[in-house]
Amino acid sequence: MAQHHDIPFVQEVERKGRWLQIRERHDKEGGTIILALDIHDQKIAELRRQSLAARLRMMIDNMPAGCLLLDHNRRILDWNPAAEQIFGYSKAEMLGVDPMDYIVSPELRDAIEGGIAKVYSGEEVITHVSVNRTKDGRVIFCEWVNTRLTDDDDRCTGMVSMVRDITTQRLAEEKTRQATRMEAIGQLTGGIAHDFNNLLQVIIGNSEILIESLADAPQLQRWANMTKQAADRGAELTMRLLAYSRRQTLEPVSVDLNEIIADLGRLIERSIGVHISVTKSLSEDLWPATLDRGQIDQALLNLLLNARDAMPNGGKLKIATSNATLNLVDTAGDAEPGDFVVVKVTDSGSGMTPDVLKRAFEPFFGTKAVGQGSGLGLSMVHGFVNQSGGLVRLESEIGKGTTVRIYFPRSVARETVKSPSEATAVDSSRKTILVVEDNDMVRTYVTAQLESLGYNVLEAENGPSGLEKLASDEQVDLLFTDIIMPGGMNGRELAERALEQHPHLKVLFTSGYDESAITTDGRLTEGMFLLKKPYQRKELKSKIGEVLNSGTTVAV
Repeated sequence: MAQHHDIPFVQEVERKGRWLQIRERHDKEGGTIILALDIHDQKIAELRRQSLAARLRMMIDNMPAGCLLLDHNRRILDWNPAAEQIFGYSKAEMLGVDPMDYIVSPELRDAIEGGIAKVYSGEEVITHVSVNRTKDGRVIFCEWVNTRLTDDDDRCTGMVSMVRDITTQRLAEEKTRQATRMEAIGQLTGGIAHDFNNLLQVIIGNSEILIESLADAPQLQRWANMTKQAADRGAELTMRLLAYSRRQTLEPVSVDLNEIIADLGRLIERSIGVHISVTKSLSEDLWPATLDRGQIDQALLNLLLNARDAMPNGGKLKIATSNATLNLVDTAGDAEPGDFVVVKVTDSGSGMTPDVLKRAFEPFFGTKAVGQGSGLGLSMVHGFVNQSGGLVRLESEIGKGTTVRIYFPRSVARETVKSPSEATAVDSSRKTILVVEDNDMVRTYVTAQLESLGYNVLEAENGPSGLEKLASDEQVDLLFTDIIMPGGMNGRELAERALEQHPHLKVLFTSGYDESAITTDGRLTEGMFLLKKPYQRKELKSKIGEVLNSGTTVAV
């Protein structure tokens, strides 16, 4: 058959289960010579290779991981749809290029090239996690598995890389670590907050009494003022730690953030200074927001003071409000999607480096000199906003200033709560208050303060003894009770028993930390009143007046 190899090919056919190759040619006499060659084994092998290649192609195109095939010069030979989805580049854009020029962050290129060189030199499988960039500029975390390809002589012919986008996983891990840190700080703070706040309550209360009593002794009054300032500082630190770890009790109401910012106007001017220009851009159709009216003032003031400190030589500060609707991508899992009210604070200050920006919300982290600031300002804001169902976004660049956006959930309530004002005066000479407090020093202080305000005061050290006082013939107008007490009965249980006997009794709770008996998910149950320890005389007076003037009894 060798003499017929020059006969031109016509076609391949299958006859009786075998593959034949048909060749034909014309001889000198005009006849036709037809030759049938048996190519069955070769054809079956070829079909198997084609089938295997098709299945491999289908597998590569449908696998969830990105697949890159590179030649010995590190040029892309293949780029599957999953790689297109991860990085945003089409196969046509990536064929023949060096992936280092497209998907690797420049600052990491040297380190990654070192790892790739190891693969080409003989370390066949290298697994690593790297920071990559997509076509639209997003930064993502990717897990890579790189395998060296060789020929029959063990010479390197290229590399195949499998890649997965693990950004969501890494963010979830970071959130878990953050939650663990907050839980640890919350447990530590909560473990000391109750007793510590009771001690601070006595120190603050007695300092106030001394300050009033030492009007004729200015030097001694100065020391009393310093004592109170130190105690106030301790109370603030405890409050900020609880806020960061989301352990504080919130009293969310529907408020107008434009009104709150307007009310802070004078305070802003005094705190910021004349060397900084302050402008406001407040949306006229701003939605009401749901948040704790007392906490928002502190949060905004923290942002403004941070902005001031970033502009020691002067600058511009802008406060703006707006409405926003965020989807799941926008919130990135930090809050439930929906309608939000936005407060934006922008300064023209020094800005933050990427490393500082990354750690800005960590507790006790700061760039100020020792003794200047607690390092809890932004962490407190972050904890408060997140506990309120909102989220915080921070943008900053060295030399270009910082922008902080805080998003609060839109309120569905029809009416907003106005800024707090002095409580309506109460005829205290006709009111009797039962104080139930297990701490002897705190009870003595509260009793003295209430009596100085003109109230008739009864005392009890726990729930059972409080019920005995209520069973007496004397009419009690208000029950002022601690929440956590010994004796097998907490403050809420005491209030429930008391209201069974006296349905019109007003109730005011107080606590140094754990208010879980009267809260739901860290929020005060509607219809209840709470005065957090440590408090000052004016706060005690105002809250007692508010409760006594309320139209209804507590709903327990």
